[in-house]
Amino acid sequence: MEPIFDRHSRLAGWLRDETIFDTSMRFGAFIRGLAPQAGHIGFFWDGVFRDRAAGAVAFLRGYSPARSADSANAPHPSVPNG
Repeated sequence: MEPIFDRHSRLAGWLRDETIFDTSMRFGAFIRGLAPQAGHIGFFWDGVFRDRAAGAVAFLRGYSPARSADSANAPHPSVPNG
């Protein structure tokens, strides 16, 4: 079981076997698939939970929303001519 932290680095929930639980261990969401009567609420990429607009909302230990956003938008080095 892995802790999930909010944008203030406070415990927001738990991740276990691709299932998200709140801090009281109540079901919250699945990483993959859908729960009955539920829809798509966001993405999980590179240790960061993102809303439908790709805004970072939570992260796992060892990951940073800023770091993953920076690496995704980092400029690629140019290829020298000649």
